[in-house]
Amino acid sequence: MSITEILKMLGDLIGNQVAASLLLIILVAVIRMIASSYLNHRTDVEGDQRRRILSNLRNGLALAVLIGLIFIWAPALRTFALSLTAFAVAIILATKELILCISGSFLNASSRAIRVGDWIEINGKRGEVVDQALMSTTIQELGTGPQAYQFTGRAIVLPNSIFLAAPVTNEQFYRRFVFHNFYIVGAENTDAQALADTMLQSVRRDMENHQELARRYIALIEKRTGVTVGEPEPKARFTTTNEGRVSVSVTAFIPTREISSIEQRAIKAGLDELQRQSMEKPESAQSHISQMGAGG
Repeated sequence: MSITEILKMLGDLIGNQVAASLLLIILVAVIRMIASSYLNHRTDVEGDQRRRILSNLRNGLALAVLIGLIFIWAPALRTFALSLTAFAVAIILATKELILCISGSFLNASSRAIRVGDWIEINGKRGEVVDQALMSTTIQELGTGPQAYQFTGRAIVLPNSIFLAAPVTNEQFYRRFVFHNFYIVGAENTDAQALADTMLQSVRRDMENHQELARRYIALIEKRTGVTVGEPEPKARFTTTNEGRVSVSVTAFIPTREISSIEQRAIKAGLDELQRQSMEKPESAQSHISQMGAGG
């Protein structure tokens, strides 16, 4: 059935149904006038009772008009609904992505999952939220690996529909401090404890001016999330590689913007300690050989 035929059918139906609707409304109005006049002339009916009857009559007649209009206009409404449904389906298919973007925007607004200034990761994209619009969200990209907490200078515009299909990781607490881990692999005979002490001493020296702020920041995280984070004091952990070499790993709660510099100074101190140990080992071995020769 074409659009022209539908409109012609609607026109024919509307012509008859307008007259029927007017007739129904006039009939109801006449009934109401007659009932009101009759009750007003009744002296045996009290005022409260009269008002109650008139109110019930008015509501009943309004309901009758509503039901009558539904029956009168049902054929036209059915035809109009079918054409409207087809039109609505076409509109939805054409604007599917726009609807999804708007839905994703409402999801973010209602759940408060992200806000401007948060660090987020979604679908492999990671950065700081700098703008939220109805259709899209813009983030300043963060790097990966050693540059995980440094901006790349690139802006990424994400359609808000992505928030309906992928989980969001919110790293809002990483903006100022973060638990950072780095390690050094020594030789089989490395004094691991001395190496760890040297690296920890370097980190503590750099964190001396940030220690109190780090404690307050951890208290803030624990208060907001209800999760016990722990102490900001740097810690060392010892492991071995498959080749039997010792690995000293240091974990510290350090300022995000100073991660690279603090890590580099600690690693340099560790490498200096490894060099010192490697220089002492041959001297100790040579001294031991000399003592054995003298004893012989």
